[in-house]
Amino acid sequence: LATLRELAHLRLWQLTVHVDGKPLRGGAALFASILNTPTFGSGIPAVPHARINDGALDLLLAGRFNRLTALLMLPRLLLGRHLTDARIYSAPLATLAIHAVPPVPMAVDGEYLGEATEVTLRVLPAALRVVARIVGEAND
Repeated sequence: LATLRELAHLRLWQLTVHVDGKPLRGGAALFASILNTPTFGSGIPAVPHARINDGALDLLLAGRFNRLTALLMLPRLLLGRHLTDARIYSAPLATLAIHAVPPVPMAVDGEYLGEATEVTLRVLPAALRVVARIVGEAND
C-alpha cells in the first residue's frame, strides 16, 4: 500500500552528484540513497555488494523513471537484479556531494530530517568503536 501511495506521488528531482570529488551525474533522478549495508527497508537488496566493514559507503542512484517504469523495476529491486539497468548507478565512496534544485526531502534510517539543497557526506573509517558480545564464548 505504501509503495502504491509513493507511486501516485512520484516525483523526479534535479540532482548534481559528485563522488570522491569527481562529477558523477547530473539531471533528473528518482532518488539517491547512501547505504553502509547491502539492504534497506525490510531486507530489500538495494546494494548487494555493499559491506559494512569496508570503510566505504555505497551510493544507489536511480535516474529518470516514470510511474510505469518504477513499478516494473520493483520486482527486479526485490530480487537484487536492478543494478544492470542503465538508469541505476551504484558505487562505493569516501565522499559524496549532492546539489539539488529545488530542495529535496532528506531521511536517515526512515526518519524525516527536512529538506536540503546541498548535502555532503564524508566517511571516517574506524571512527566509531563498537562493543559486541560474541555468542558462544565460555562466559555465556
